[in-house]
Amino acid sequence: MPCAAACILLQGSYGTVRACTHVPSGKQYAVKILSKRKGNEERSEIIMREVRLWAQLSQHASIAQLFGAYEDANNIFLVQELLTGGDLQGLLDSQGTLCEADAAAALRGVLSAVAACHAADVCYGDVKPANFMLASMWPSIAHVLDPAKPKGDMRLRAVDFGCAQFCPDGCSLVQGLSGTPVYMAPEVITDHCHSISMDVWAAGVMLYQMLTGQFPFWDTDMAGLGRIHPRQILKDVQSGTVLLDVAACTNLSADAKDLIAKMLVKDPEQRITAAQALQHPWLQQQQ
Repeated sequence: MPCAAACILLQGSYGTVRACTHVPSGKQYAVKILSKRKGNEERSEIIMREVRLWAQLSQHASIAQLFGAYEDANNIFLVQELLTGGDLQGLLDSQGTLCEADAAAALRGVLSAVAACHAADVCYGDVKPANFMLASMWPSIAHVLDPAKPKGDMRLRAVDFGCAQFCPDGCSLVQGLSGTPVYMAPEVITDHCHSISMDVWAAGVMLYQMLTGQFPFWDTDMAGLGRIHPRQILKDVQSGTVLLDVAACTNLSADAKDLIAKMLVKDPEQRITAAQALQHPWLQQQQ
């Protein structure tokens, strides 16, 4: 696929994402470039699993399209939909919090992607704001220039399937821990089990974060959380109580708190599913 590479969009430990233009057609794409030299045979298997699972799900409206995978002697290239709005984490870094209507729109995209994965017996495995991209700039330039105009469409797409697992029985045992500690479900920490329910837990943490600028078990923001040792974070997730009576939650609606509580039930068997969460009154009212 002849492409002309342009600017770097993302730089990570395992690879780079660049904006590229398909020379014959002029169409623009994002290309994730994964080095074969960074890692081992196990890493190559993970990349192949990512490609298979992503390709299986990429036609869903809340999942970035994967158009093809190519390789040369040194790299693997994943050609995907170009999303120009940045990731949700960047939006939260700049905005701090979202109002309930905007948070509901964002959560709807996250849960739609997660529900599609679960319907295909796939656990996404690393639900967090950095893995969901905005399709276009939000708020829109028109709204920035004139707040009376609409903010635009809060359309999110899941973009990284590096931690995804096929879970035909709803759970897959893995060696060690993978994912981001603050979003890890208790059963992942205790049993090293990737279950489809862990995605709902992580989305619940995201919802709390979007609405309060803080996290469910710590009365602090991202900067404060960075001063807590990762091992302590894991212990707090296992033993802590969701903080819904702190100052940051004072103005949250009862329905928003109810959905957070249902998504952050510690027993995965009792936790609400992604499909059920999409039907929760809070999300229905915010449409």
